[in-house]
Amino acid sequence: MSFNVFFVIILGVFVVYNFLVNLFMILFQITGLTKEKARFQVISLLTNSGFTTKESEAVTGHKMRRRLAVVVMITGNIFSILIVTLFINLVLSFDKTQIKDSIWIVLIAFASFLVLVIILRLPFINKAIQNSIVKISNRIIKGKNKNAVTILDEFGDEAICKILVYALPEILKDTCLADAMISKKYGINIMSLERNNRVVKVKADTIIQPGDVILVYGKYINIRDLFLNEGLVKVEEIENTDNVIEIIDNFHGEAMAKVFINKVPKNLENKTLLDSPLREKYNIVVLSINRNSNIFMATKDTIIEKDDELTVFGSYKDIKDVFLIKEEDN
Repeated sequence: MSFNVFFVIILGVFVVYNFLVNLFMILFQITGLTKEKARFQVISLLTNSGFTTKESEAVTGHKMRRRLAVVVMITGNIFSILIVTLFINLVLSFDKTQIKDSIWIVLIAFASFLVLVIILRLPFINKAIQNSIVKISNRIIKGKNKNAVTILDEFGDEAICKILVYALPEILKDTCLADAMISKKYGINIMSLERNNRVVKVKADTIIQPGDVILVYGKYINIRDLFLNEGLVKVEEIENTDNVIEIIDNFHGEAMAKVFINKVPKNLENKTLLDSPLREKYNIVVLSINRNSNIFMATKDTIIEKDDELTVFGSYKDIKDVFLIKEEDN
């Protein structure tokens, strides 16, 4: 066997391995694991290096993930045996005398491989590939007419999720977001929507359609119940709140968020930001306020009013404690 063929086969093995890691990672994400946790578990399982971290309980305690973990472990064992056998056979069979003559071909092949890797990492190409794998993986795990829910980030029992919509829950069929009221009923906020590979602005009269890709925020159990269990959760069992919080960005426990004020918290009523406990007690900074479609910077004399839309920064836990008012506390 020539050195060129040997080199191409070795590169092919790495490509297949990378594909398997990404495929199984997405399969685990569809079951509800975040990308980081899914990737760690998949590499641990494929390489047989053990996965004894506390995070492994999220796999062993979930029926679907346990089954998937078994498949990954078996695949890892088979792949390891094939790699060792292939490598030994290749080393023994290729013609070592051709190495010097093949050096330029090898360099060209290696450069081509790097170019391919770079192209595949381009955002729009990587996104198209990831979406295709998600669709295929989702049908493998959940069947033909189920939605694909992937956790992007977690905040305690709440999460930011990407959902590929195949089947609309009854509450969203031919109903605009304002009438569906999933924010009030389920505590779920739709942050963005992509339709036919184009970002569509989410408005009150937006109607979700099959084939849409939406980014949502809320309690993961509520997201799962609405989009995976066809909204079987009872509305009255949801912990409703008057105000709504939407995460803009997360910074390791702290967050920049939008807060929609439907009811001013009692400890903020008729108080300026200087006199309120926001900064001194909770270390929450009000960055700006959107009032009657007019956006202005908050000052020490600003008083928060009903129907304001605040942009705030601080501990996510404190933001929830201050602004999420339970109905029974009204």
